[in-house]
Amino acid sequence: MNYIRLRRNRIVHQSVGTQGKILGIINNNGTDLNKYWDKHLHKGRYCIDFKRKDKEIDYFERLELFDLLFIIRQLASKIDSVVLNNLDRQKILEYIYQKFEEDNFKNIKNHRIDRIKNKFIKYCKVEYGFDIQDGDLNNFTFKVV
Repeated sequence: MNYIRLRRNRIVHQSVGTQGKILGIINNNGTDLNKYWDKHLHKGRYCIDFKRKDKEIDYFERLELFDLLFIIRQLASKIDSVVLNNLDRQKILEYIYQKFEEDNFKNIKNHRIDRIKNKFIKYCKVEYGFDIQDGDLNNFTFKVV
């Protein structure tokens, strides 16, 4: 993240002050970052080279932007996992269920509990990317509207 932030600052602000910091990351971590992202990106890196030191760090090439988007997606996914693992799942479900009822009031009216439950499970996944695990709904009360 520091590499991306410093590169961005260098480009947007034409910041000379970031040069030393970004060179430190390049010299100390460039090779390891290349290896890590080659291993952890679905198809490896397209173009970004965390070891590159020349003037070309003053702009992003088109294929580097693809790499950056894939990297940011992976980082965001890891952050989401950490945050979700530290929150109370029951409270998350109660919040999502409240939104589910608001969004689907007409669609769930007079449906059976098992039908509402299935719609809720799908809603959690589609709207929030939240996978219901075994036992999540054991203590959960569904209401027929």
